[in-house]
Amino acid sequence: MASARLHLGLLGLVVLGSACASNISSVQPARLVPAGHTEVRFVASGTPPAGLADDSAEGLRLASELGSRPSEAEVRQASSAAIVALGTAPSVNTRLSVTHGISRRVELGAHAGSSDAGVSLRLQWMRRRPGIYGALGLSLSGGWNALLIDRFADEVAIRGYRRFDIGVPLVLGYSRRRIHIWGGPKVQFGWSGTEVELCPQGSDRCPSPIRLEASQRSTTLAGQFGFAFGGSSIWFAVELSVGRTWVSGEGSLEMQGMSRNIEAEGSGLVLTPAFGIIGWI
Repeated sequence: MASARLHLGLLGLVVLGSACASNISSVQPARLVPAGHTEVRFVASGTPPAGLADDSAEGLRLASELGSRPSEAEVRQASSAAIVALGTAPSVNTRLSVTHGISRRVELGAHAGSSDAGVSLRLQWMRRRPGIYGALGLSLSGGWNALLIDRFADEVAIRGYRRFDIGVPLVLGYSRRRIHIWGGPKVQFGWSGTEVELCPQGSDRCPSPIRLEASQRSTTLAGQFGFAFGGSSIWFAVELSVGRTWVSGEGSLEMQGMSRNIEAEGSGLVLTPAFGIIGWI
């Protein structure tokens, strides 16, 4: 299995650069937008490599150290690591959201960003003086490959990437004219699929590309804590989401005329800081 070390090293590169993990940031105070008003929100967030699932990070490290003739078990370990890591890859996201207050208890929103777009609904389940609020939300998002590694590396071609997420945040917080503080749990379910071709010789001459088709399912449970300060209608916000993601998946790896079916599962830490600007109109 000549040059397998190069092949599997490129596989790790694809994992780190071809997919964006689910965006779990919310950056929304517990108080809903007042009825008849509109909120415009810009948020930038990122999940560092520490978010890679534990077993995946170890598997990718081992893949980069494989010799020229790895065993079947080593190839499967590296492939399994790639499948799981594609569902928990590092990411950087920017998002613009517009939310409208339908009533004192209901708001509807839409968002679009660098890696996803979707819609959201929130219900105000608690309003207590002086400034205590509780909200329950539901968001639906569809995602795409945002880093486009194939534009910068001739060895990699992304043939397809798709993702669908459902998020349910529950927040409790304190809101006044100049300050908002909120926190609570969020559960997010994700489904994604990736099709990748690797050409160690470059895209112009590739008689036998390595092909990886993988699908993943993920569940993320996180705690979110946020703070915003400003004036009567514009606030600067920060939020930290800390939790864990569980990923399972399966894939097909075609390499040097051989096809392997791989199944994998793993879990890892999620640590996502976010910064935003919130405005009410």
